[in-house]
Amino acid sequence: MPDRRQFLGTLAVAGVATVAKTSILNASPSGPQPPAVPSQQKWDLRWLEDVKAKQHKQVFDMGVTDVNGVSPLHFPLFWLNAQHEVYGSTEAQLGAVIGIAGNAFPINFQDAIWAKYPLGEKWKVMDASTSAAAKRNVYADPAATGMAAQWTVTALQKRGVIFWMCNNALTIISGMMADATKQTHDAVYNEFKAGLLAGVKLVPSHTMMLTACQEHGCAYQRV
Repeated sequence: MPDRRQFLGTLAVAGVATVAKTSILNASPSGPQPPAVPSQQKWDLRWLEDVKAKQHKQVFDMGVTDVNGVSPLHFPLFWLNAQHEVYGSTEAQLGAVIGIAGNAFPINFQDAIWAKYPLGEKWKVMDASTSAAAKRNVYADPAATGMAAQWTVTALQKRGVIFWMCNNALTIISGMMADATKQTHDAVYNEFKAGLLAGVKLVPSHTMMLTACQEHGCAYQRV
C-alpha cells in the first residue's frame, strides 16, 4: 500500500477535495493510513441505466456550497421546473444527477456528522437561524420554507434527483478529520460513510462518474 503522502498527493493532483489542499499538503505522512478499498469491491451503478432511459437528463457537477448567498441546489430545481414548463415533461421523464465531491462535500451528510465535525467552519457554511457556522445540514433542513423548501436534498430526491458522493473525497477528508481528532482513519471513514443522507449513492470516482453520466446521454453543467 502506498504511504499516506503518496496517496494524498496523487488524489490532490487528480483534483478531488480541492478545498482541503492546504491541509493535505500539511498532513503528517506518518499519520493513519487510509482505509483499504478491496480491488474486488463491486460498485452498484445500475441506476445509470435508469437515467439513460429518461427523455431529458443532466448531470450537475456540484463544486460549491454557495452561489451569491443562495444554495447551489437551486440549479437542479430550476432545471426540473423549466423542463415541466417548456416541454410539459413529467417527473418520470426527467433524470437529474448531482455529483458531490471536494468543495461541495458537506451537502450529503446527516446532522450528526455536522454536529460532531467542523463542516460548517471548514466550508464556511452559515446557519441563518443561529448566525454562526452550521452545526446541522442546512441543505436538508426539514423546516425550510418558501422556495428554499423546494431545493433541499430531500425535496429534490422526492422528485427523482440522484445525489452521489465521491469515495475518493470521502477517503481524503475522513483522513483529515481523523488526524485532527486523533482517531483512526478506518473509524472516521466508516462513520462518514454511515452518516451519508438516505439515498445518497457512494461512487468510486467523481470524475469517472461525470464521464459515465455523459456516456449515458446526460448533458453536463458545472456548478
